[in-house]
Amino acid sequence: MKRRGRVAAPPLQRVDEIFVMGTAAAGGLSIVLGAFEPSAVWWLRWVLLWAMLGVAALDARNRAAGRVEQRALGPYEGPALWLVLALAISRTSGVPELETLPVGLAGFLFATTPSRVRSFALGVVLLVELGLTLVGLQTSGALLVHVVLYGLSCFAFSRLGSYQRWMVERAQARARAAADAEVRTRAEDFGVHTRQAEALPRMPSLEEPTGTHVGGRQALDFVEQSVGLQLEILRGSLDLGTAAVLWHNRELAELHLRGLSTRRPDVRQGPFAPGVGIPATLLREEVREMQVAPVRAGYPMLPYYGDGAVVGGLFAVAIPHRVGATEAQDTGVDGVLCVDRDATDRFSDAERAVVRQTARKIALDVACGRVLKQSEHDRATMSRFVVVLRELNAQLGLDGVARAATKAVKTLFAVDLVAISLFDREILNIVHADGIHADRFQGLRFTLEEGLTGQAVSKRVVLPHGGDYRGVQPIFTASDRLGDLRSLLVIPLCPPDAEPGMPVVGALTVGSREAGLFSPQQQKVLELIATNLATKFDLARAHEKLRDLATHDGLTGLALRRVFDERIETMLSRAERTEGRMALLLTDIDHFKKLNDNYGHTFGDEVLRQVAQVVGRAVRKVDLAARYGGEEFAVLLEDAGEDGAFQLAERIRRDVEALTFDSQGTTVQVTLSVGLAAFPRDGGVPKELTDNADKALYKAKQDGRNRSVAYSQVGVETTAPQASRAH
Repeated sequence: MKRRGRVAAPPLQRVDEIFVMGTAAAGGLSIVLGAFEPSAVWWLRWVLLWAMLGVAALDARNRAAGRVEQRALGPYEGPALWLVLALAISRTSGVPELETLPVGLAGFLFATTPSRVRSFALGVVLLVELGLTLVGLQTSGALLVHVVLYGLSCFAFSRLGSYQRWMVERAQARARAAADAEVRTRAEDFGVHTRQAEALPRMPSLEEPTGTHVGGRQALDFVEQSVGLQLEILRGSLDLGTAAVLWHNRELAELHLRGLSTRRPDVRQGPFAPGVGIPATLLREEVREMQVAPVRAGYPMLPYYGDGAVVGGLFAVAIPHRVGATEAQDTGVDGVLCVDRDATDRFSDAERAVVRQTARKIALDVACGRVLKQSEHDRATMSRFVVVLRELNAQLGLDGVARAATKAVKTLFAVDLVAISLFDREILNIVHADGIHADRFQGLRFTLEEGLTGQAVSKRVVLPHGGDYRGVQPIFTASDRLGDLRSLLVIPLCPPDAEPGMPVVGALTVGSREAGLFSPQQQKVLELIATNLATKFDLARAHEKLRDLATHDGLTGLALRRVFDERIETMLSRAERTEGRMALLLTDIDHFKKLNDNYGHTFGDEVLRQVAQVVGRAVRKVDLAARYGGEEFAVLLEDAGEDGAFQLAERIRRDVEALTFDSQGTTVQVTLSVGLAAFPRDGGVPKELTDNADKALYKAKQDGRNRSVAYSQVGVETTAPQASRAH
């Protein structure tokens, strides 16, 4: 019958399983009974020891043959037997040094076996150690020391395994880094490596071509495969010994072997000094080609051959940087194509023509690789540009737009500082900064005359020209010359439809520690972001203005009645949930109808505005001041009791009483009546609390106006409806 997940072991294997595990158990019991002590019968010790060794050898052979996988106890048998055997050897020998044998074996098994196996094996040996202590063959102190040694051994071996894995991973990482560096160097030599493209982080949302992760790898593979194939064809068709391409590195300090087809074993890989042999003459553009045949012994010919190399004849031709319509129109030199053969006769005109055309074809392939790399880079840049603009366009508020724009710039460019400034009444204010010194610049306000950012905004030009920065000119204010920046661009934020006389929205300031980071193409990308950012800021301001109009009264600037109805529900729920307090003030301008009739509605509107300003200034940020209707205002006070609310009501009333208005030479004063209701005593739901505050307001008007009244001061007979008030 089969068990799930494990094939039933044959009867013979079951016998082996019981035999091995039984031997381990018998050995452990023999150790506890003292059979392996020096004082025991010597021949019994050795018979038991050799028997255990034989069973251990049998188990090792079965494991090597793969015969223990199907056993239920297969993983546990060997480790348990080995530890018991090691403990028996240490007890039999009587040599103190051998006491470390079971300790070391326990650590090794701990580091190399699964957790359940090592737990079982260590449990067996600790059980034997405990048995030795219980029967008096070792002291409790010795048991404690052994347990500590087992623990230290297991820890040490596990750390050793981790260290070895770390060393392997580190060696692999170094090998990968060296391979990537070699690829990068070859790409730079051929000009198919773009530094800015390498600075672009990979974005999971983009589908990138395979093989582009190391600075132009796709273009590099194309160039190297093409060069190698042409050299093979050239060597085979002209019966050459070697056809090789020597190429200047980017700093022009070395020659690298960037293409090779040879049947000779003595070719060196380089790099080589640029002033050695025939290539030195061609790289100086003194001549375009050179032939030597026959080559005399000791002639300093080709740097990739060692001293004593024998060559019959050689021919070298310059590889042009730019290929013209004809050979005479080729310009510049990037490398040298060198060919040699055993024959000492000179290369014929036809053979030299083939070599020249091969050199020109190599130059064309390299140029094609550069175009391919640039296209790859432009595609990656535009893909990222589309992604970041999509994220930018999804934002509405000013803060969200500023953060999305900063993320867009840092995603596209390896910059160290991004700051966004907004222009308001001759002052620039940094609304968002990210990177070095960001905390210092966040919220900074400065004028247009103080630094490069202000100059760029006032002149509507990108500064500094070329993007180079030496830390001399201040960027924002006179105290912020950033000497650690080497590249800087300050781009005014101008909407695309902005007229010449209209003020700009602000400025985008981008800086980097790397010199020469901003090419003309990259500046154009930043200008596109700045234009989009300016439009988004205009839209964000309009959105905030619309949102403000939707929630605030256009005349007084206080919250609308709709907002009041929402907030009173929220405040009451919170106060009830936390067993807190809140209060409501309802105010009414006394005799407001007469003011309108006597002085006109324009005068009345001015009274409403100034009274609303008094009410708005009196409340905290957690409170709410709203226009309740007509000449009435409402104030919701978070976590306020009746006494505190009454004091605030009186302060508002006195401040309104102190206002003076002028109407055609006549000084006019106004007064305010206030009604107060407090939660929970005066009401637990919005309607109840509002009705009771309204009753208190009616009481204040009934008692002579220009006063504050709490609902607790209203008698039960006060039931006059709001509609019956006298204004």
